[in-house]
Amino acid sequence: GDLGVLAATIYNYTKLQKISQQLLEDTVVDLITFFSNRWGRAAGLTDNEHFLVGTGTGQPQGAVVGGTAGTVLASASTITAAEMIVAYYDLPQPYRDGATFVMKDSTEKIVRGLTTVDFAFVDTPQGGAGRTGLDNLIGQRAFSSDSMAAFAINAKVILHGLWKYYAILERKGMTVSRNDKLYEANGQVGFFVNYRLGGGVMQAEAFSFTAAAAA
Repeated sequence: GDLGVLAATIYNYTKLQKISQQLLEDTVVDLITFFSNRWGRAAGLTDNEHFLVGTGTGQPQGAVVGGTAGTVLASASTITAAEMIVAYYDLPQPYRDGATFVMKDSTEKIVRGLTTVDFAFVDTPQGGAGRTGLDNLIGQRAFSSDSMAAFAINAKVILHGLWKYYAILERKGMTVSRNDKLYEANGQVGFFVNYRLGGGVMQAEAFSFTAAAAA
């Protein structure tokens, strides 16, 4: 279909980090750099979760939520090699060039262990895996994320999509402000972390999700 108009909200994310005044004064370690890396990682994990499975209400719309339903598996606890191939073709051909798979580690572990006569999705013999590595699945990049659902009834366990059709909206970068007075009575310094972000699917058919059985 035609590329529609995405109405996206930019949401505000905040975090308060309190650090002991004495620790800041006495340590020889650069704590600010340490916590800056930690704040950046926290923001990255938040982005990853919302861009994948965000509800679109009070948070960005994730690709799973804004995508199109594909295969419903026969089982609520596993997938077959044949169903994995169907999941690949559930994504329409115009979107498969450059598309990627995303799933939870526990799901990918099941997929990699699938067998027919030989291992279906790992180079056989095993020594040949280094030619493509385990970052590839059916010729496309495969990523794992704990934000994806594990196998359970009705769980959307695999996402296959082309991310050029996902919009990320960012207003400014991350800002950190330091307040030495607010928590002074408790011997602490407050660091207020803030960034704003939004996102949503621009074209639903560019993302296909595979769901586990309903029962």
